[in-house]
Amino acid sequence: MKQWITTLAIVLLASTLSYAQKQLNVRVGANFSEINEGYPLKEINAQAGIIAGASLRLGDLLYIEPGVYYFQINNEIEIYETDAVDIILDERDSKVKGFKVPLMLGSTVLSGDNLGLRLYGGPNLTYLIETNENIFGNEEVEFNRVNWGLNAGIGADLGRITVDVSREWGMSDAFDDDFDDSRNNVYYFTVGLLF
Repeated sequence: MKQWITTLAIVLLASTLSYAQKQLNVRVGANFSEINEGYPLKEINAQAGIIAGASLRLGDLLYIEPGVYYFQINNEIEIYETDAVDIILDERDSKVKGFKVPLMLGSTVLSGDNLGLRLYGGPNLTYLIETNENIFGNEEVEFNRVNWGLNAGIGADLGRITVDVSREWGMSDAFDDDFDDSRNNVYYFTVGLLF
């Protein structure tokens, strides 16, 4: 019985989406990473990174929006000599590249002829394709290749132009070690075109 209900729900959802309004949203923008970590004598500072990709918006007032984005996250890492943070032993630039695959559920809260205001949220999977080695001068600490995140954002549609501001809360450890609080939280600012 449960399998029959699940199959019926999938068929109804697929048929609803097949008749729903579809729009391709191609976006580019900047990101700023905020890594929460518990490493002593180290500080990670955000620098501007990039994001570019596309999503498919299915629906109008309520919509589902799967997407695929390429990103590069940049950080500057300062390594201190002691707990006194005025003596810097080393400074390193961290560049992390990968793909982000979000699945957003959104709602249009304001709609006009050439203006729409949206709220959205949902999960995403992140896969890193390139990371720094010896990120803290320690070969045993590396970035995790696969991470989960939870997103929330606000967007405006100005005719065919979209402007979005969102935040991703890291739900997985950023590093593959025993520190429990190494979460990567990222802010995104994007501009796009609807087709």
